[in-house]
Amino acid sequence: NETKDLTNRDQIYYDSILMEMPNAIIVCDQNFKLIQSNRAFDRLFGKNKLEDGDDVKQFFTNSSIFVPNEAFNDFTITNNHECTLMIKQEDETIVHLQTNVLAVGSNYSITMSDVSQIVSYNQLIKEEKSKSDKLLASILPPNLVARVQAGEKKISFAVPSATILFMDIVEFTPWCASGTATGVMSILNLLYRYFDASLAQGKTLTKIKCIGDCYMAAGGIFSELNQPAVHAKEAVEFGLAAIDNVMQLNQEKNEKLQIRVGINTGGPVVAG
Repeated sequence: NETKDLTNRDQIYYDSILMEMPNAIIVCDQNFKLIQSNRAFDRLFGKNKLEDGDDVKQFFTNSSIFVPNEAFNDFTITNNHECTLMIKQEDETIVHLQTNVLAVGSNYSITMSDVSQIVSYNQLIKEEKSKSDKLLASILPPNLVARVQAGEKKISFAVPSATILFMDIVEFTPWCASGTATGVMSILNLLYRYFDASLAQGKTLTKIKCIGDCYMAAGGIFSELNQPAVHAKEAVEFGLAAIDNVMQLNQEKNEKLQIRVGINTGGPVVAG
């Protein structure tokens, strides 16, 4: 009788702990029939909660409760199985549940932890990293982006030959003085968009930077094969296209802008 009392006391103690656990927990037998669930599970699933003897496997494959995803489709009740499941609550809120299956004696214990906040944070970090990567890619050539992201500080290299191109607007200062700051920036923004689109046609060309009204680009500095005739030709073609871009802008905006284009091919060139 004393042993039975101790067993009953231990069972009551175990049940009280199980019921008050903050994570949703269910216990099922080897045939995946529900033995017990705690209050957190009942609160989480509400009207969809399980009753004693219900089929747990059938519950976890119910697409009206769980949002189908890769983890959902692969979910099986086996020892040490882990995955993240999603449920849609009545207010349309998506809850992400880190689900763990553990064999306890002849039964299975399934624990579900709400990790929605962690998933949200990770998604936010992913989005911010994507923005950072796009910004970096707009500043640096693709083969340098990976090196910068890897933490490399001192990046320098040399190429046998390169074509360097500078363009600037003729009489830029008086033109600026004749218009408003907003108008000047609007025209420059449109002009540089045209230049960027034309530059993209040259496979060996890379935009280096803009300095006021000066647009700097280079050809051949990031090419795997150094071909002076190719990057020189592409730079000249870009310069001619840029002059056409200015003529196009003048017609669209009723302007009278002119640009100077200077190009030089030579080497070796050291950059960093």
